[in-house]
Amino acid sequence: YAEEVVHTGPEGLGLLYAAVGSGAIVASLVLASLGDFRRLRLLLVGGAVLASLSLTFLGLSATMPLSLLALFLVGAGQLGFNSTNTTMLQQRLSDDFRGRVTALYQASQSLQAPGALVLGAVAEGVGVGLAEAGAGLVAGALLLGLNAVYRPPQVRPAPGGGPQRPP
Repeated sequence: YAEEVVHTGPEGLGLLYAAVGSGAIVASLVLASLGDFRRLRLLLVGGAVLASLSLTFLGLSATMPLSLLALFLVGAGQLGFNSTNTTMLQQRLSDDFRGRVTALYQASQSLQAPGALVLGAVAEGVGVGLAEAGAGLVAGALLLGLNAVYRPPQVRPAPGGGPQRPP
């Protein structure tokens, strides 16, 4: 990407990597300042949408300043999504399942390598920018589709007082 699209060398590549990290740092500070935020699903979906739209914007960008901005936002969105996702898993799982589900969640991270291989093959055929833009659109559509379909069960008060899950 650095050579083909924004026509930069190792120094520019370093700046592109730094933009992702800077976005993640800023997002972590924002998340930490929120404290006990109640609408975690909003943060989860917001981070996913920000990351996918920014990845699409990156694919359409052909200049270094726009690419730096896009990667800053990708880093912020990814950190927002990943941190919120981990928080929700930790809060909503019982002690009996937390370790197992966390292990599966971590194992799912290994799917990034085959995805990068596919994205590389697509980039060879259509170009890096178009492949990145397409990846952002596909990721955003999948995440928004899952958000629209999945609705977690709501906890409502039981007649005797404590929480009760719907049947």
